Amino acid sequence: MPFLASLRSRVIQLADFTEAYLLSAVFLFMAVTSVGDLVQKLALWPADPFAQGWLVDTIRELDLMVVTVLIGLLLLFRHPTREGPRNLKEVLVPLAVTFFFLAYRLPPLLPAAWRDPWAPPAVQGPCAIASLFFNAAGALIVTWGVVSLGRSFGVFVAVRKVVLAGPYRYVRHPIYSGYVLMWLGIILANLSVAVVALVTIHTVLMIYRARLEERRLAEASPEYRAHLEQTGFLFPRLRGRRAEIL
Repeated sequence: MPFLASLRSRVIQLADFTEAYLLSAVFLFMAVTSVGDLVQKLALWPADPFAQGWLVDTIRELDLMVVTVLIGLLLLFRHPTREGPRNLKEVLVPLAVTFFFLAYRLPPLLPAAWRDPWAPPAVQGPCAIASLFFNAAGALIVTWGVVSLGRSFGVFVAVRKVVLAGPYRYVRHPIYSGYVLMWLGIILANLSVAVVALVTIHTVLMIYRARLEERRLAEASPEYRAHLEQTGFLFPRLRGRRAEIL
């Protein structure tokens, strides 16, 4: 239909403006919200920091604050894209990946069978401790990846300057590698059906978005095509092994 075709064209045309100003404002607002949540959590410091996942939630809130501040600033000051999104899929899939983080606030609203930990109490404590390390490691990798991209960072699928420095020397999507570690930390901290389901959906969306981006960059850059052959997708390739390691 002409109307839908016109609407689709308009959305794609506005993608650059949306990414630079609207999304940057959203991320900076999320950062401010995270600061408020973090202050409230610190004001309620319990006698046992591991009680009811307080320490895990606090670390995750701190991670979220740092990452959202970085993303918001980099989107605001990023370089214009060489070629913007070509279709709605290259706009809507990245948006779904980006804002799926809000879904992690849903478990408390679900039935107890979905939100309650399925592991016995004796296991929950060690898992909560392990989750701290996964969250911290994931946040560091995400921050490293975002900083390495610098003004080449973006949300929508588009052709930008290819960055091969920092963690991109080893993997093609180090930011997503960090997310995987953080999500593993979330699973260990909660051990519930709801969280496992949310992480699974988010991971599938993330991989799909990464493949869309790889296709665009490979079409536009011989340098990136060579990079595809030399690096792993989310984790470094083992030497002497040609098969890609997720």
